[in-house]
Amino acid sequence: MWIVINGANNGKCARILDNMLLRRWLLNLTAKMKFKKMKRG
Repeated sequence: MWIVINGANNGKCARILDNMLLRRWLLNLTAKMKFKKMKRG
């Protein structure tokens, strides 16, 4: 991703951060889809 990795520790932190961002993005995406369905129905 967009994080530059320096050493194993930073790599681990970067991976955790990427996972958090990905999870948040997925949650936002699913929430938007649910909201659209609710509005329609």
